[in-house]
Amino acid sequence: MSAHTSENLEQLPAQIRQAKLEWETTVDALPQVVCLLDEGGHVLRANRAVERWGYGRVQDAKGQELHELIHPDCHDADCAFKKFWCAAWDKAAMGQVTDAEIDDLRAMRYLHVQVNPLKHARQQEQNGSGNFAAVIIHDITERKRAEQERERLLAQVRAGREQLQSLSRRMLEVQENERRHIARELHDDIGQDLTAAKINLQALQRVSETALPHVEDSIAIVERALQQVRNLSLELRPSMLDDLGLIPALRWYIGRTAQRAGLEAEFSNQLGNARLPPEIETTCFRITQAALMNTVKHAHADRVSVRLGIKNSELYLTIRDNGIGFDVDAARRQAIEGNSLGILSMEERVFLAGGRIEIESALGHGTEIRVSFPYTEGST
Repeated sequence: MSAHTSENLEQLPAQIRQAKLEWETTVDALPQVVCLLDEGGHVLRANRAVERWGYGRVQDAKGQELHELIHPDCHDADCAFKKFWCAAWDKAAMGQVTDAEIDDLRAMRYLHVQVNPLKHARQQEQNGSGNFAAVIIHDITERKRAEQERERLLAQVRAGREQLQSLSRRMLEVQENERRHIARELHDDIGQDLTAAKINLQALQRVSETALPHVEDSIAIVERALQQVRNLSLELRPSMLDDLGLIPALRWYIGRTAQRAGLEAEFSNQLGNARLPPEIETTCFRITQAALMNTVKHAHADRVSVRLGIKNSELYLTIRDNGIGFDVDAARRQAIEGNSLGILSMEERVFLAGGRIEIESALGHGTEIRVSFPYTEGST
C-alpha cells in the first residue's frame, strides 16, 4: 500500500464525519419533520423539527412508533392520523409511496404526510428484510386555512351573485308585467276614451256648421293622440307577443320598423308559428327591439336581416345590419363606466334567460348580434 493511499484512508473517517455532520445540519434546518423508520415502523432517526413541533427531544424519538411520536397516549379508534398511518405502512411494505393531507384534530394542525419506502441493501443481505421508510411531515395549516377562507369568500360571492341574478330576473319580470299592464290600460281605457271623444266630435261636426273649424281641429288632435297612445302601447309591449307568440310579433315589429325607418328588412324563421317558453320569447323580442333601435339611431344602415332557427340543439337569433359598425370593446367599457347600458342590458337579459350572446362589429363593416339558447324537441 502506498503512502498516498494510506494517508487517504486515514483521512476517510474525518471526511465521513464531516459529511454526516453537514447532512444532519441540513436536515435539522428543514421546517418539516423528517424521520427514518426501521422495518417495524419505529423511528431510527429524526431531525430537530421534532423538537420545534413539540414532539419531545430528538434522542427520545428513537424507537418510537410514528403514531405514538405524533400522538402520545392516543387511544382514539377514529384517529385520522392512526388510520392513515396503518394504511400507509402496509403500502410501504409493498414498496408503494403514500401521501395524504390529514386534518389532525388532536394537534389542531393540517398535515401533509408522505411515506417513501426505501431498500437497504446491507440490511437485506443480513436478515432478508430491507423494508425501511422515510417519512416527511409538512405543517400546511396556514395554507389550508387560507384555502378555507378563500372558499368561504368565494361561497359568499357566489351566493351574492345568485341573489343578484335572482333580483335582476325578478326585476325584469316585474318590468315586463308593468309594461303589459300599462300597455293594456293605454289601449283599453285611454284608447277607448279617445275613440269615444272622436265619435262625439264627429257627431257634433254634422249638426253644428258654425263650430265646424274648431270641431275638425279637435278631431285631428284626438286622432293624433289616439295614434300616439297606440304607438306607445305597442312599444311598451305588443299584445300579440302574449296572444300569438314570438314569430308573429317579430314579423310585425320588423316590418313596422323597416317601413318607418326606410330600411330593407329580411326576416327568416325556421320555427313556423311554434310557441316558445315565455321568458325566451320576451328575451328574443327585446333583443331584436334593442338591436333595431340601435340600427335606426346609430348605424346609418339601409339593410337589416333577422334570422330565427334551430341548429346543433340550440335555438338561435341572429340580427345583422350593413351599417357603419362600432368598437364593441370601447362600447362595453363605456357601459361599465355608466355612459351607456345598451350592451350590458342585452347581455344581462340573455344571461338571465339561460342563453349566450355574441356581438361582433367593426368600423365600416356592420354589426351582427348572435343569441342562442339550449333547445330540445318538445321545449316549445
